[in-house]
Amino acid sequence: MNAQDLTALGRTKEAKIFDLMLILALVGFFTVIPHVSRMLYFGDWDFWVDWKDKLWWPIVGPVSALLVSSVGHYLAWHYLRLPLGATFAAVFVLVGAWLSRVFSFHGLEFYPLNFVWPSTTIPLAMLLDLTLFWSRSYLVTSLVGGFLWGFLFYAVNWLMLMPFLQPLSLFGKTFTVADLMGYYFIRPQTPEYLRRIDVGTLQSFLGQRIWISVFMAGVTCTLVYWLGILLGHALGVLPTRKILKQT
Repeated sequence: MNAQDLTALGRTKEAKIFDLMLILALVGFFTVIPHVSRMLYFGDWDFWVDWKDKLWWPIVGPVSALLVSSVGHYLAWHYLRLPLGATFAAVFVLVGAWLSRVFSFHGLEFYPLNFVWPSTTIPLAMLLDLTLFWSRSYLVTSLVGGFLWGFLFYAVNWLMLMPFLQPLSLFGKTFTVADLMGYYFIRPQTPEYLRRIDVGTLQSFLGQRIWISVFMAGVTCTLVYWLGILLGHALGVLPTRKILKQT
């Protein structure tokens, strides 16, 4: 083996190390950053089952989750032409959320896991990626995939939420199971934690309020999708072009 072969072998090893470091960095980015983002903008609605109501949870949830997922969605398609970015982000943010629930909420504070389970966006992310794959258009993806992301969020998580919305009677009052759990597991923070679910101006719409919420979420997500695209372009494309021009 001559010097050129040794040099090529060394470059191959360096490339493999770089690829491994890049993959670990991407896993860390799409696990930590979306989780922190959800904690800041989606926090209580995702932490507690008694906050998963029909008023704000179907709106705040998908909007907050879409922002970072659309960044990965855009970068994976822009650089690799792979319709996997949003799915990749959704999987790892769910892994990060469950690690937080198991080791922090349950392990340190002893909240039961059925009280603090996180919502999922994996089916929505797959739908978003597939829409881009079939259409090859960000505009079509925003109008179809972005709208369905917000519109179907409540339906995707309904099977997990449904058992906690069963009515029960206690001391002459009617509660849901989620309400009762919220009263037994008091969170000693600000008075907003004494909030009852289903309280708001949409009460006047009775059974139609969930449809209003999910439609509003769909419309909002079509706009948030473009915000994520612009964020991905500003953070992942423009700096790369600048570095390439300098080198």
